[in-house]
Amino acid sequence: DDQRGRPTSAEGLAETTMALLEAGHEGTFHATDSGECTWFELARFIVEHQEARARVVPCSSDEFARAAKRPAYSVLALEKTHALAPPRPDWKLAVADVLARLEP
Repeated sequence: DDQRGRPTSAEGLAETTMALLEAGHEGTFHATDSGECTWFELARFIVEHQEARARVVPCSSDEFARAAKRPAYSVLALEKTHALAPPRPDWKLAVADVLARLEP
């Protein structure tokens, strides 16, 4: 519950990438959905949205050991991209859209 980022759907990433390419832009851009959250907030949103019978418990990075160390704040800056391509909707809308299309 101490790592923040910007969840992004593959579809959203592809749409932003295509918009930039079709407009003739070159270079390196950050392309993500809008908003930010922790991994805990993302998991809790999915469970609540699916009305699943699961308990999501927050934990710190120290409590959840991983082979690679992760930064606590990995929210990408979008100003450069938003100056050239339309902003993406909030991550909650994108996640809800993906979840709605999943087969039961």
